Amino acid sequence: SATSSVTIIKPITITNVRDLVFGSIVSSTTSDVVVTLTAAETPSVTATGFGVNEGDPLSVTGDTRTSAQFDITGDANKTFSIVHDATVTMAGPGASMTVTLSKNLNNSGNALSLVGAATLYMGGSFTIPANQTEGLYTGTFDVTVAYE
Repeated sequence: SATSSVTIIKPITITNVRDLVFGSIVSSTTSDVVVTLTAAETPSVTATGFGVNEGDPLSVTGDTRTSAQFDITGDANKTFSIVHDATVTMAGPGASMTVTLSKNLNNSGNALSLVGAATLYMGGSFTIPANQTEGLYTGTFDVTVAYE
């Protein structure tokens, strides 16, 4: 004879807590500006490539700049993988800009904590073309998680 058994575990879930926000950035009239926001709880933002006499493109102070944050929950100590879009296209009144996304966790081999939780932060890098039209540019990207 044999015994039959099953262990039921919590489903793994991912919840968007905050969005990826680069804030207000001054475009250059003479050159492309590369903007990078790190994938961290408190991200750092850098901008390079602006003209010598144009000042700092990040000079708008008090602006909100956040990495995207996702809370992941499931069964304690289980490992999981992450699949996300590699890029997101931000469209607006001018030329679209493509953000190459980054994250603080690995594609696979991540472990939920003793209480079944993990936090994913996502940042990215993109280029603002010279003389970019002012206005709001937005896009969406997908992130999924699965047990391994």
